[in-house]
Amino acid sequence: MPTVKGGCNPKITYKEEKTNGGCSNKHIIKRIFTVTDDCNQSLTHTQLIKVVDNTAPVFTQPLPQNITIEEGDAVPVQITLTVSDNCGTAAVTSSKSEEKTNGKVSKIIYKWTAKDSCGNETTHTQIITIKLKNTSKKEETKPELLYPNPVADVFHLQGFYNIREVKIFDASGRLIKIFPEQKIYNISELKTGIYVIFVKGENYTRKLKLIKK
Repeated sequence: MPTVKGGCNPKITYKEEKTNGGCSNKHIIKRIFTVTDDCNQSLTHTQLIKVVDNTAPVFTQPLPQNITIEEGDAVPVQITLTVSDNCGTAAVTSSKSEEKTNGKVSKIIYKWTAKDSCGNETTHTQIITIKLKNTSKKEETKPELLYPNPVADVFHLQGFYNIREVKIFDASGRLIKIFPEQKIYNISELKTGIYVIFVKGENYTRKLKLIKK
């Protein structure tokens, strides 16, 4: 409380008003001090105190770091993280996403977000890279090939990965047959002629010409 001197027996009073600023830790305090005396003289002073919270929460434990593991190894689970906040409490939410290479999961991304009541937030991300097992060099260098061609009864497909389906069309564009992925494709029942093969993979489609003997 301030002090006052002079006047005719001055007395000081004050009142306080609080205006919220959108969150529990953001507001304005207004203090009005009034001095009156027995000679009907008065004096007023206003003090404004602005309370703000611009500080983000802080994680309170060692944070998981990026790692690389081999395909087939156990994947670390996403742990629960806790936080502290300088002006109260904060909530932590977590999420998980994946990235794939040739249909296999090659990255797992864990993310944590801590947010307080005033919208201040901090995040942490852990990336787990999965080192996929390599096929042999011989398999890697095999060209995409339909053989034998011309075909008597069966044909094979080489160099295609993650085949979803194989469609056979005749020369007029009519769909004749659909195969799932398999080692041997039997077309012994087809008539002699020229056919078009569409090989559909996870993220590709190849068009090939087939001659049936």
